[in-house]
Amino acid sequence: MKRKAQTNQETVFEISPVSELDTEKAWQFFTNGGTIFIDTREYEDYLVGHIAGAISIPLSEFQNDPTIVEELDRQVRIVTYCEVGKISTLAAATLRRMGFTRVLALDGGMKAWREKGFPVETGSTPQA
Repeated sequence: MKRKAQTNQETVFEISPVSELDTEKAWQFFTNGGTIFIDTREYEDYLVGHIAGAISIPLSEFQNDPTIVEELDRQVRIVTYCEVGKISTLAAATLRRMGFTRVLALDGGMKAWREKGFPVETGSTPQA
């Protein structure tokens, strides 16, 4: 079910409900494999530190060019994350609207991941 965000009785955008994932469950998905982690922060933030093996697709990029995610398998579980969890929820909702069915947003984002002491790598890896 979609909810509509309203400001002054005017609809400004639609929100698709997205399931949020806690860091412990994200860690299980990370260690078991078979999950794509997408860092939705700007590329400069990704370079400073990201979840090991994550790909960088800033939200602004795939909202402006949806073809950037065409190569991703729509049936594979995807976890989006940002710094604290707000942008990644928007990214996950965008992916859901694009036909990706197994999308989750990491609650608390990189901040929560780092606080748990989970692995972070720096530098670049290939983008999607």
